[in-house]
Amino acid sequence: MAGILGVVCGLVAYLFAVVYYAGKGRLEVTAQTDPTKARNVTRLIWVGVIGLYAFLWLIEKNKETKTPQENPNSSAASQVEKPNNAAEAEAQVAAQFENDFYEKYPDLKPYGSVVDAVALKLQASGYRGASREAIMETIAKAAREKLADTANQKAKEAERKDAEEKEKIEKARAEMELQAAKGDYYDLLRMGERYRDGDGVPKDLAKARDYFAKAVLRLNQDEAAKGDPHGLLRMGERYRDGDGVPKDFDKARDYFIKAIAAGEPSATDELSKLNQGGATTNQ
Repeated sequence: MAGILGVVCGLVAYLFAVVYYAGKGRLEVTAQTDPTKARNVTRLIWVGVIGLYAFLWLIEKNKETKTPQENPNSSAASQVEKPNNAAEAEAQVAAQFENDFYEKYPDLKPYGSVVDAVALKLQASGYRGASREAIMETIAKAAREKLADTANQKAKEAERKDAEEKEKIEKARAEMELQAAKGDYYDLLRMGERYRDGDGVPKDLAKARDYFAKAVLRLNQDEAAKGDPHGLLRMGERYRDGDGVPKDFDKARDYFIKAIAAGEPSATDELSKLNQGGATTNQ
């Protein structure tokens, strides 16, 4: 910057001298009358000329300096453009391969994510097929194996969950049945309703009928234990007929007698029938 400023100052001095002496018309006269001034003027002229050349040289040098700076930029741009073009070409090839693949194997199109995963895995393993068709066939085979494996895993998981659910239902059923067995008439009745309606347990009408019968038996037993005439009569009939309890005529006779004592009129007839039938011992 300082050199350029010096050149500019020399050029200005030169122009000033030329204009000044030429304008006065005394350049030649001064050279004749005053040699010192003439030498000074000459020096100024030479300084101006040298400054002018220096100024022109710096301008040219500056152009040359800029040119190499611009060339690398253009070269870098071309270097960037080439990879971009290569990437675009590669993307087009991949897109065409994908289209051709799904045209050949349309059943795999809904499973694009699986196909992509298989293709990436094969690429990472360094696989290079003998041909384009061989690559497609390998990818399709691996994708179908992956889908089959996934389906098997899902089926096993569904079976496991189903088994767990059945186990839970069975456990709940066992707990409810145990509670019903320990409970009263209403617990047994409720259990029968559950089996009848499939409420918390598998629907089973045979088991429902069984629990309803057990509920009525429990009701008769509870009533008989409290001395209820009807409950005593019914328990006598049950032991006589083996209805819900083992057949036992002695127990039947005992319940009929207790029912008569409790005021149940029909118990007298039932006891008479039992005695007339010769049922004096258990059969």
